[in-house]
Amino acid sequence: MSTSCSDFTSDVWGRLIALNLVDRNAINSDDLGIQSAAAVETITALSDKVSVLTNLLGALVAKLPQDDAQAGLPLEGAVLGFIEQPLRDGIAKAVGPNNLSPAQHGPASRFMDEVLDAHGDLADIADQYNQRNAAKAKEAAAKAGYKGEPIRVLTSRQYDFHYNMALLMAEQLKRAGFKVDLNVVDWATLVQRRNDAKLWDIYITHSGQFPEPMLSPPQLGDGAPGWWDTPAKKTALQAFNVESDPAKRGALWGKVQQVVYDEVPYINVGKFNGLSAKSPALDNYQPATWPFFWNARIK
Repeated sequence: MSTSCSDFTSDVWGRLIALNLVDRNAINSDDLGIQSAAAVETITALSDKVSVLTNLLGALVAKLPQDDAQAGLPLEGAVLGFIEQPLRDGIAKAVGPNNLSPAQHGPASRFMDEVLDAHGDLADIADQYNQRNAAKAKEAAAKAGYKGEPIRVLTSRQYDFHYNMALLMAEQLKRAGFKVDLNVVDWATLVQRRNDAKLWDIYITHSGQFPEPMLSPPQLGDGAPGWWDTPAKKTALQAFNVESDPAKRGALWGKVQQVVYDEVPYINVGKFNGLSAKSPALDNYQPATWPFFWNARIK
């Protein structure tokens, strides 16, 4: 959960204190980020106590009109750089996205796994997702000629879930015999370094989830870090992008997913829930996956 309004975070925290659900002195009153995270953990722990949640949320609803709240479903994953294709396969076999999401977001209500196309033959894709198979990963790495070179994983603590995912992914890779060099930098440095293929092998990121699947992640386009550009990608995306019939597009998107799982330009961990709130005093704000404040003002 993230809050875009500090007043709302304070309201939630104040209500938790009033109901004796948290210690007033547990967190500094100025540390709204920690308050927000702790509030989420506390409310999640109360998910089966309806009466308590009703008392907690009842006082907040009036301050948060329904049209002032929006839920997002960002996509998160790991982008692979200039790693040879056979080695990519080994990395994909080692990683278990189904473990990575709980490590970052907690209860299953906050995230969902990769959604595979339901229109075509998905047997091959289903077998390729969430393998967590150290033995197969070692075998694939050996066939690829892997000699113990460090796999450089670039991440940041700007987003805690990025860092947590990188930690668990590093352990999964180590279990499969890979040597991992975990590089933790600030977000600005990561954004700078990811543009230089010589500085990383995998980096952790997330992206908005949009109705048009071609728009996310950026690696489906041209020139995004990772620089995925193959004939199979072009063929699959060309067929998908020129088709306007939604029923036909579903089957064609399955072809795109197949290429992604075959070539592993990135590993799609899954989607997670995000909640944002705005103050009623903020006027002319237009809800969007990525917030922007053009022409917005405080009343």
